Amino acid sequence: MVWAALFSSPATQRMHSIDFIQDLAVIMLIAGLVTILFHRLKQPVVLGYMLAGVIIGPHTRPFALIRDEHTIRTAEGDHR
Repeated sequence: MVWAALFSSPATQRMHSIDFIQDLAVIMLIAGLVTILFHRLKQPVVLGYMLAGVIIGPHTRPFALIRDEHTIRTAEGDHR
């Protein structure tokens, strides 16, 4: 992974960083919305975070909210 980052073009690196920022924005937006919703419903916010994970997750179809799943997995510490 490090070698790919060293030898990739600057345009490719910009595209990856833009995708990462967009993915992070989607995650923060959905987490914020479910936090507000669950707080107003007087439910534990942790359940809202779990629901956000299901909504954002890779198995939600027919649309994918996250463009680069590998980057998000790396950000959360999943090193399989």
